[in-house]
Amino acid sequence: MSETVLAFIDRDQLSVALSHFHRNGYGHVIKVMDPQRSPLADQLRRAGVARESMSSRAMEAQVLLFVPAPQRSLQAAGLAHAVGVSAIEIVDCGDPVSWSLPETLRGEALRKQAKRQPHLPTEIPPLFAD
Repeated sequence: MSETVLAFIDRDQLSVALSHFHRNGYGHVIKVMDPQRSPLADQLRRAGVARESMSSRAMEAQVLLFVPAPQRSLQAAGLAHAVGVSAIEIVDCGDPVSWSLPETLRGEALRKQAKRQPHLPTEIPPLFAD
């Protein structure tokens, strides 16, 4: 399971927090969950957080930062603390999703893969022969 940092921050501090996370290499993975758009419990469930976590603590003037940080969760929590978040929690966020290609599409995938492989000549042209 992947460790993810959840942190509540005031809306007026959001741009400072996002800049801080971007400068420290988390910008491409961070999500902002806004309780005004949809219930946080639903957003967290869709993101793979199975249990009820901090979603009940949401205040009107706050948003939730969702920072996937496997093996770096303590550093991400430290960054969140440095920008003044009001609450921090580290949660496990879902199992990797695995799937297999349906039988009906396997032949098509193999055909396309073979088409992409370079065709090497079977005979050496006379110009290059010894």
